[in-house]
Amino acid sequence: MPWGRGILGALASFIVIGGIIAIAAFMNGLALATLPAAPGLNANDRAALAAPFDEIRRGELDALIARLDNVEDAEQARAQIAEVRALLPSFDPPRGRLMHWTASFNGEARMLRGVQEHLYPDHVAQSETILARASADAPWRVAGFHINVVPNADVRSPLAALSEGQPVVVAAVVLAVFFALFSLAMFLRALFLEGLKRRWLWLIFIAVGFAAFSVNASTGAWEISPIYVLLFSASAIWSGSMLDAWIVTFAIPVGAIVFLFRHGFKKTAVAPDPG
Repeated sequence: MPWGRGILGALASFIVIGGIIAIAAFMNGLALATLPAAPGLNANDRAALAAPFDEIRRGELDALIARLDNVEDAEQARAQIAEVRALLPSFDPPRGRLMHWTASFNGEARMLRGVQEHLYPDHVAQSETILARASADAPWRVAGFHINVVPNADVRSPLAALSEGQPVVVAAVVLAVFFALFSLAMFLRALFLEGLKRRWLWLIFIAVGFAAFSVNASTGAWEISPIYVLLFSASAIWSGSMLDAWIVTFAIPVGAIVFLFRHGFKKTAVAPDPG
């Protein structure tokens, strides 16, 4: 149906072109503070994940120790928490942002893990909290927590290698954009070319790239994955953390290349009538 092909073409264009525009906006310096927290968690659970870091920062060690799970030596725990607190800057950071969380269940027992990031003027602090409880009605207990504080001087920008113009990173970004747009162009060509046989097989073949070349846009490190399938032959991902890097990946658009040489220059896929 022509209208069905039109909708599919619009959707594919939105995914590729919209994705490139959105990624470019993030890479262009969107403030981390404007990024939303990880969704899907209720306010009480969010507060429970944030509490250990806030209690350590404020020096409320007794409140934290009282909620620790399986503590055999409270004084030893207090000393260890005090050592962690000494790593934190003395002033309050902006409110932490929940980066990601996971939940697991074992019968009635529940476990919740969350990672938050706090941006100080001169430091980045990342806190990981693991909560556990025996049932859905029981209060959360702190099964574990970890705080990592990194001075800004030691934090490499998620796009440092790209900003420095390292050739391998620049080439990866250029090829990723080109392959994505080229795959989209051939996808739309196959979608609307009159008389094309096995159209849907062609569309699937064109829409994926094979093998992958990935580059860390912060360090310039790269790797090749021979067995890899990538939608529209390109991607760029970032966790949102200042301690992580953008990873730019492109794959070889084999289907788009084959289609270009088989049908790309034809006005129609139907052979003309010799009579």
